[in-house]
Amino acid sequence: SITVLDLFKTMIRNAKRCQFVRLLERHCPIHPAISSQNQSHEHVLK
Repeated sequence: SITVLDLFKTMIRNAKRCQFVRLLERHCPIHPAISSQNQSHEHVLK
């Protein structure tokens, strides 16, 4: 079963990832806005 703590950790992890993507988008205007779809962060993080 998922505890509240697990849920909280996941939320924080997702928030950090989205922040990172937003930061990337700000610095690389060439990049498509991926954070809105939240589909593939993988190629950004590679």
